[in-house]
Amino acid sequence: MPKKLLYFFSLSILFLFLSALPISAAEKEDTVSVNVFNNMYYGTLEKNNDGESVFSLFSDQSDSTFTITGNWSEALNSFDGTCIISYQDGTIQEVTFKKGIIKKEVKTTFPDGTYQIFETKNGKPCKKIFTYSKNGTLLDLDWFDHCRSVKELNASAVTLDYETLINTPYNYSDIPVKLSGTVVELYEIPTHGYIKIRDTDNHLFLFNYPNTSIQSAFSTNIENVSIGDTIDIYGMLDSINDYSQNQLSLYEHSLGYQMDFDTFENLITDSDFLASIKYCSTIDDNDLKKPIPVFNAYYWQTNETNIDPLHLTFSYEEICKYPYYYKDEDLSVTGKVIYEELNSSGNRATLLIQKGNSSEIYGTTYKAEDYSSLLGKTVSCSGSSNGNRKIAYYNMDTQTMGYALFPNIKLSKLNLVSN
Repeated sequence: MPKKLLYFFSLSILFLFLSALPISAAEKEDTVSVNVFNNMYYGTLEKNNDGESVFSLFSDQSDSTFTITGNWSEALNSFDGTCIISYQDGTIQEVTFKKGIIKKEVKTTFPDGTYQIFETKNGKPCKKIFTYSKNGTLLDLDWFDHCRSVKELNASAVTLDYETLINTPYNYSDIPVKLSGTVVELYEIPTHGYIKIRDTDNHLFLFNYPNTSIQSAFSTNIENVSIGDTIDIYGMLDSINDYSQNQLSLYEHSLGYQMDFDTFENLITDSDFLASIKYCSTIDDNDLKKPIPVFNAYYWQTNETNIDPLHLTFSYEEICKYPYYYKDEDLSVTGKVIYEELNSSGNRATLLIQKGNSSEIYGTTYKAEDYSSLLGKTVSCSGSSNGNRKIAYYNMDTQTMGYALFPNIKLSKLNLVSN
């Protein structure tokens, strides 16, 4: 990554993890505060020749000096509307303040004209980071995980020492860790997936990650993997799980989009039945009955990883394997509704739609006050890609419950084409 980009990411992290304001600065007269990427800064406010308000940061808060120029609202006691944050090296950020925090899209322009675009939510940077040339050509793609650049997290990741991890796990608190190994098992719960990994020293680890609809604060740079894949995975330590204290309730994992639907349909059963057997139909894994390190994964690559994030193909295979790379990308499908499950209120349905005469199947959720069954009907829907749609099933052979994954569309429009 270019040095200037690393500098910017480091600056962003400095914003997010800056220690509390020294009392000496807080006691100064005419002090105002501003919230920049969910961190409070204190300084002075004055007018420039154009009548705009300029915030200047007290020097005892940070090694990096910046100013903010824009409209200061006395009623809100904060900036309001479009503002410019200017840094010492000539880098500028175009931001929008609303109700005292930065919202919407942020554009960062570097002195050489290259620029970055990312979004914020509740004042925090999130989702994808797009880097462009000064001519608008996409150069690089990164993600935020808990407000931090994934590429910078990866660069600072440490290699595990297993004995240290087991004996003094607090040494790895809040530190990104890299592990290499082989995927030996895959499990599911309603909102997360679990990957069991064996390293070259035969140690076992468990990594969990959100794998349904994509959460904006977490990294989305994750692919659906298979047992037997060799993997380089990054994450943060969650715990050394003790089975006697926490019996993990995990379920079977299946890639629904790789299955013959007629076969899978035989595994689908009534939701009331699934609810009744849920707690006695978990997987039985003796490895999980021993102390096992559990990590929250935020990024990985395998020997099967084969995608260019800057040039997505929009093939069904790529959408299925890399659903998180397709976050917010427009998707549309016309086909028959082959699966329908209503919620308890009867106003929301989980649907599986088979595209045309193909074997491509997409999942979505459709809301309607007076829902009328769409099962067997042809519909046209459009929206954006949003992670995996999980369909629960029961495997009679193994007597376990499981979840099958399909590419998920966050629905914006659905029309009935024919009955």
